[in-house]
Amino acid sequence: MTDFDQVIELNPKRDCAYNYRKLIYIKNKNYKKAITEYSQAIKLNPKFAVYYNNRGLAHFDNEDNDKALADFNKAIRLNPDLAVAYRNRAYVFLKQKADSQAQEDMSRAQEIQSKQNFRQITGIKE
Repeated sequence: MTDFDQVIELNPKRDCAYNYRKLIYIKNKNYKKAITEYSQAIKLNPKFAVYYNNRGLAHFDNEDNDKALADFNKAIRLNPDLAVAYRNRAYVFLKQKADSQAQEDMSRAQEIQSKQNFRQITGIKE
């Protein structure tokens, strides 16, 4: 934590430092602090879909499904090929008993992951 604090002190606009510092908060189950860190990273880099996905996970762990869903939706809008965001959104849908939406998202996540694996193995780009 001290190292990340020092990075932020030296360069408060370093969005990745906030992203990494939240790992300590997540490990300690301090989801509110983790959400604050993600929010700061998003403020500094609002077009990076992974930050929304990660904050969505913190909201999900904090049992705030509505905010989790909003963040997963934003992540998907920013990066429609972010398979993990579809998978995470599916978990919210499962909690909300929206099974068909959950299945649709899980299928989409698997489809994206399969395409990415294929491209990685073959070197073929679409």
